[in-house]
Amino acid sequence: MQKASTLKFWDNFYIKEQERDSNEKEWIVQPDQAILDTIKDHLPSDEKQNILEIGCGNSSFSLSLWEYLTSGNKGLRVTLNATDVSKICVE
Repeated sequence: MQKASTLKFWDNFYIKEQERDSNEKEWIVQPDQAILDTIKDHLPSDEKQNILEIGCGNSSFSLSLWEYLTSGNKGLRVTLNATDVSKICVE
């Protein structure tokens, strides 16, 4: 369980971010073809995949990954859950 001060910090951070710019923020990398291909190559294609992203923030990476993995001829069966400690961030 997170400390109340940690939750408050992240909620306040995302409130300020929303005031400045409502767009998603990629902290580490933008999802590009090479990253998506690498992740796909490491997943067994014959079974349903359950993926959990912890600390998603307001990133769109999970959505990009899910769309990539379930589209077209890849057609993998994927459940992807993204979570963050900040309720403000994920609402």
